[in-house]
Amino acid sequence: MIRTGSLFSQILSLFQRPDFARHVRELKTEHRARGFSSWEPFVAMLFCQLAQARSRREISVYTFKPIAYSERGQCQVAPV
Repeated sequence: MIRTGSLFSQILSLFQRPDFARHVRELKTEHRARGFSSWEPFVAMLFCQLAQARSRREISVYTFKPIAYSERGQCQVAPV
């Protein structure tokens, strides 16, 4: 039996994680990050893009984490 991954995993495999980590180090994008790496938001944004999410609510449903918004409209992950 031939086993294949989901379409999302096949697309995600096009992005080599070591190369991604190297670019993160070079650009210092995780300089002030706390609690999560740059890879996790990248995967979430890629999924939402492929799922054609049109609103913030759809994105919070896809990522299974409630999202809170400050008075200024800044997106923050709500504590679970």
